[in-house]
Amino acid sequence: MTTTIEKVTQKQAEAVLREVAVWLGRKGYGDFECNEGRELNYVVNHVDDDTPCDNYKTLPAPTGRDAAYRGLGPELRMDFEPFWSNETYPAIILEGGPYDWSVACSYEVQQALDAKGVKVFVEPATGWALGIFPA
Repeated sequence: MTTTIEKVTQKQAEAVLREVAVWLGRKGYGDFECNEGRELNYVVNHVDDDTPCDNYKTLPAPTGRDAAYRGLGPELRMDFEPFWSNETYPAIILEGGPYDWSVACSYEVQQALDAKGVKVFVEPATGWALGIFPA
């Protein structure tokens, strides 16, 4: 029998998704745009000397099922069920993203959520999934 933690709202979970997308964007995982306003559809795993623009700003990583399917950005799953548990909970997933991204981003995302008054607790469920729990 599967149980669900229902205290995390869709709105709270979507706030976590936005913060993860911003974090991934700041790390150079996703698109960026030159400050001249010319958008580049150039996906990189990190910004380095090969970046085709010297003066750029990072954009949040794309989100949603299609982005996650292509490994370009995270997806929100309100009913994530890890194989070791019989309960479901909301989670942000991104397979094929930066190695152990959920571990690397959890602290910064939690700080951003706390600053915005979003009452949830995030912790890595796996290296590719960030669990969302009631605070």
